[in-house]
Amino acid sequence: MTTGHGPWYDDGMDWWFVLGVIAGVGLFEMTRVGYARWRRRREYDDRVGRDLAGLVVLLPPELQQRVYTEIVMAPPYTGERIRVAMVYDDGWPFRGNPPNVGLEFDANTGELLAVIAEGVGLGRK
Repeated sequence: MTTGHGPWYDDGMDWWFVLGVIAGVGLFEMTRVGYARWRRRREYDDRVGRDLAGLVVLLPPELQQRVYTEIVMAPPYTGERIRVAMVYDDGWPFRGNPPNVGLEFDANTGELLAVIAEGVGLGRK
């Protein structure tokens, strides 16, 4: 039996359309977030350009004793600063933001502005 809405509606294609729109929006969002992350990392590499060992040298002696495992770009704080989190393993399982020490750099010169011993938020829940 037809409903008079055309062949696409009669065959149940409206669900495929809805699923396609949801998948398209999801793909767009993943691409947008990935590009923003890549752009922040590229800005860090261009302005600061230090690897993990190079960042540990900038820390005070009491923070240099930790074993750092990776560098994570923090979400944009302001347009004039680049925030980086140096993640370390404290032996406890964690959910959300891993334990880290934050470093804040000037976005124009790459100069170290602050060491944030308590860490920075990484936008993870």
